[in-house]
Parts: sequence; C-alpha cells; structure tokens
Amino acid sequence: MKPKLVLLILNLALIILLSSCYPYMKNQVLSEWPKYVPAQVSNISFAGIAPPAADSCTVHAVDLLGAWVTAGTPETDPFPFIDASGKDCLGAFSEDVLPLFSQANLWYAGAPSCRTCHGPDVQVSYARLDLSSYQGILAGSSRDSVDTTGDDILGGGSWETSVLYDVLTNGEMPPSQPTGFNPLGPIVSAGSYK
Repeated sequence: MKPKLVLLILNLALIILLSSCYPYMKNQVLSEWPKYVPAQVSNISFAGIAPPAADSCTVHAVDLLGAWVTAGTPETDPFPFIDASGKDCLGAFSEDVLPLFSQANLWYAGAPSCRTCHGPDVQVSYARLDLSSYQGILAGSSRDSVDTTGDDILGGGSWETSVLYDVLTNGEMPPSQPTGFNPLGPIVSAGSYK
C-alpha cells in the first residue's frame, strides 16, 4: 500500500473513533487536571499475632480436618493426628479446627474466611451451611433453619468420601484459588506432640 493511502486510512479511523466519543463528552468541562496522589504506606502491626508454640505440630489443613472428622470426637475432647513429619500429635477443635473456617487469609493470601459465605444465618448463608461453629458444621448444609439438620458434609466420619473433602480438594473451595494451589491446603501449626 502507498504511504499516503495508509496515512489517509489512519486519519479516517482516528476521526471515526473520536467522533464516536463526542456525544458522551459534549457537555463535560474539565475544571482541573487530575493530581497524582502517592500511595500511602501504613505501618504493619503484628500485635495479637503470636508465633506458634515450640511444641506445635505442622500439618496440611485438609489432613487436619480429616483427622478431626475421622476421630469423631466431641467438641471439647482432643483428637489424634499425624503431622507432616510423621509424628503423633493431639489437636483440639476450638484451637485447631475452627480457625481453618474462621480466619481470613489462612488458605491463601486474600482468601476470605469460610464463615464469610457460610455463616450462622442459614437463611442467607451460601448452601444454607454454617461453618462458624461446631454445631453448625455438624448440622450440615441445605438447612431450613438454625434449629434443623441438613445434609451431612462430613461423610458420616468417612473423610475422603465427604462433601467437604471433595470441595476442598477439587479446587471448588475456597473460591478463587491461586494457580498451583495445593489441594491439601496450606501447612498450618496445630496441636502439640503427644
């Protein structure tokens, strides 16, 4: 193509593009130029965040949940699990399992807590599931009210056949997982050695 023809086509394309914006910009008046506002650096505080105890175990979150489900222990009783290094450990629901559902950023940076979508008000909670308490988790999903029991998400104690195991390991939950996310979840500090 000749250079003059190319220039003419480009000019026509620019005129068409600019004229398509004209009706939207016809009544706008630029009163002042936008100002650059530098990003604010905030002080990071680790107040209230304690390092794991020296005798705490490390385990994948899904494996810890599986040990709790398989043990079938009451809310206040300890349950056994094997940590990532193969050592025998004891965990507790309120200190070790419940935080897996209630802490944001635990599964990955930016992850909402499970109870953000699966909270105590089962009328508005996603899947009508409450993951904010021991009783709520045991009551299951598809509940009509707080006082009813729904569908078992824990597989009747058979962890690897449970709905919860399936949604955690197939990438469905937690939502918006980063690429390369380990299906067993993060390694967490939990419990203590026996």
